Amino acid sequence: GPLVSAQPPGRKPLLFHNLTYDTFFDQPIAYRATIRVHAGLIPIDIKTITCLPSDKFARLRSGSGIWAFAPHHNRSYSSDPRAAAAQRLADAAIPLGGRPIESAFFLAAEPQPGQAEETNADGQIGPCLLGARRLDPFDCCFTTRFTAAACAYRARGQHVIPITATGNATLVIDDWSLPARHFTATVPRVPVGFSNALTDFRVGISGGAIGEELYLGFTCDDIEFL
Repeated sequence: GPLVSAQPPGRKPLLFHNLTYDTFFDQPIAYRATIRVHAGLIPIDIKTITCLPSDKFARLRSGSGIWAFAPHHNRSYSSDPRAAAAQRLADAAIPLGGRPIESAFFLAAEPQPGQAEETNADGQIGPCLLGARRLDPFDCCFTTRFTAAACAYRARGQHVIPITATGNATLVIDDWSLPARHFTATVPRVPVGFSNALTDFRVGISGGAIGEELYLGFTCDDIEFL
């Protein structure tokens, strides 16, 4: 999922819970991708997939772990470092303080309802990589989607992916709260950045008895846009 930067619109502290947003590309993408297993220097093709045209990107959710990449985030946690780290990892609330500063947090990504059925041309909507849910719980088109989008926009000379986000969250201000069903919003053309780690996607392990790398992966060279 993406790392999000947010800034409060005013001076009043805000607190968000249960954030859920469906996100969409500015145009549909369709592609064919080859996934390879790498053992040392030898790549072996294990699967070629075809993903049908769709503008769906992902459903983004807040939850435990959203502050995993923010070691200095502290919302009145314990003075004990270990206890504070556990509290930070369990904290699912998103505070936006009254000062105009940015707050970065992590959102988990998953397919939108019906997205796997809509995009996988072969109808295979189970775990992509070797059928192992513990290795990758998502279908192949969702697994490859972020990398494919990054490759498409990089080929156009762009370094961000513009998406539109539509969803809701529970808003809390002091002792007053607005349930998620009453607080919905659509945010157009949100810029999503990406790095070379995304366009050279790998999942697996390093090392081993002979010091070789073993991983599944694909790059922009493995994707053909349709």
